[in-house]
Amino acid sequence: MKKLLFLSTLFVLGLFTITNLQAQTCDVQAGEPNTDVASLCGLDLANLDLSNLFGSASGGYTDTGGNFDPATTDFVSIAVDGSGNIIAISTGGVLDLSALASGETVDIYAVAYSAASLEDAADVICSIPGLNLVFDCSLTPVTDIAVFLEFIEPAYPALTLQDMLDILTNQAIDIMIGGAMAQIPIPLCADIGEGSISVTTIDVFAGALSLDPLPSPACVPSSGSYVISATPDGNASVPASFEVIYVLTDGNGDIVATSASPSFDLVALGFAGGSYTIHTLVAETTDAASPDYIDLSGLAIPSPVADFIAAADASGACYALDVAGANTGDLETCCEAEVGTLDPITYDVTQFVVTGGTAGTPTVCLPPDAQNASILSVYTAPPTDYDRLFILVYEDASGNAIIVDTNPSAASFDLATLGFGVGTYIIYALVGETSDTSSSDYIDLSVIVLGTTTISDLIASIGGVCYALEEGPSTGPLEECIPCTITVTGPCDDQGTDDSEDDTYELVIDVIGTGVASYQVSGDVTTSAAAGQTSILGPFAATMIIDITVTALDADGNEVCSDSINSLEVCECEDKIVPTVSEWGLIILALMLLNLGVLYIRQTDPKLAIVKG
Repeated sequence: MKKLLFLSTLFVLGLFTITNLQAQTCDVQAGEPNTDVASLCGLDLANLDLSNLFGSASGGYTDTGGNFDPATTDFVSIAVDGSGNIIAISTGGVLDLSALASGETVDIYAVAYSAASLEDAADVICSIPGLNLVFDCSLTPVTDIAVFLEFIEPAYPALTLQDMLDILTNQAIDIMIGGAMAQIPIPLCADIGEGSISVTTIDVFAGALSLDPLPSPACVPSSGSYVISATPDGNASVPASFEVIYVLTDGNGDIVATSASPSFDLVALGFAGGSYTIHTLVAETTDAASPDYIDLSGLAIPSPVADFIAAADASGACYALDVAGANTGDLETCCEAEVGTLDPITYDVTQFVVTGGTAGTPTVCLPPDAQNASILSVYTAPPTDYDRLFILVYEDASGNAIIVDTNPSAASFDLATLGFGVGTYIIYALVGETSDTSSSDYIDLSVIVLGTTTISDLIASIGGVCYALEEGPSTGPLEECIPCTITVTGPCDDQGTDDSEDDTYELVIDVIGTGVASYQVSGDVTTSAAAGQTSILGPFAATMIIDITVTALDADGNEVCSDSINSLEVCECEDKIVPTVSEWGLIILALMLLNLGVLYIRQTDPKLAIVKG
């Protein structure tokens, strides 16, 4: 409705003559729409930039002085409701439709103008005595179409699209003066596009999610379940025909799953550790005839969420996606590597010499001529998809645990091929990812240099990955076996008497050596005895030649060493009375006394007297 002004008709007509004398030219053209219909939706309908829906403005304004002002490059639009009322006009290219109810439809027109002509038009109005009291001339200089429409509001308190068309067509504003309608010419240069875009506002909002407490422990296992979930804040705005869908993205920003509820079982989906985000999507996903339809049936899993957003935006569909979502942070993959058990070491008894010792820790030595001295531990493995590696460590006298061999298939090692050394051998079991180089838990075994790398070096090189390494059974202080020694002696024993009949010739046999439990004598003479016990063979009644073999045995009856003694002469002791030195002295003294006695008798006995003639 036009505003009634009680001004003098003559006064106004006089001023009208002045304003009508102004001459100017205008060829401003507003851009036309490049689409027929659109939906406006989102979090903030007060900040809508629709410039991409219209073509560019052209032309300009030439004032009376010949100065040319091109059409403003700032995009301006107006929103007109079904009654033709202008309900919003863009300011700085941004249109405010926040007053519209969801589902309300308006027509959007593009407006182009010359800022210089707006300033001239406002100056003309403010220069007319009386009108400067009605219009707010404090708004001058007016260089913006929105401010200009505010400036002329006293004449158009309820501005319509037709009012604007009349103002631009006539280059004048209509005003009621003294009960009559009068036009005040103004040098206004602007244009409203002929076409419009029918826009329906949709109040769609995804709201926000809060992550629920994570299961304990905060790592994703390989089996069972691991459910992550979130709780909506209740602020979502969902139009009647729209659906709420929850989208799961991974740390790469890829959509990896969708669900009707904000809950996902990572194990059931086949996922390991990582960063995951639950998003709320509000969209039309069922009515293919709707201009807002988003087809999720062809959504590739996985696919970048950025590609989904770009495709949805390009389609012009109205939707809302909570981009921030509820993020889990970095979840670890549960390290389920388990070593299992290694039984005590068993030895190749054909090469090793195994003797007593406490239960499970026998005394073991390795003969210097061993060719295939192998050790073995029976391994019991838990169910797992990890790789296994058995590591043989040699612990030298200084306590250095040096890796000397590895075996991926069994806890079995041949010490003879390694070059036997005094010390302790220990079998370790390593369980981890040693084959898939693309895995974040990959263990690079090339760091192991046999004979140089220690267990500590290996542990330091594989920090931060999932693995299990445990020390298994030990050989104990393994040493080289002492060679088996067989001793045979045979003294003649006269039993300390002069009688040769009790004299004997005996063989005394003794066997020593590591691992010897007993020995046997075979051949011309047979006997057996436990280790550490001597055997006395004989006496022999007459001289004879014998052949014997002495064989040392371990606790299991296995041969430790053997020695053959051939052509051994044994005999009866001869009668030999050999006086001692003192006995020889007594014998000589007795002979001397005997000689002296004989001489005396000869001298005193007449019968023995020598007659001289």
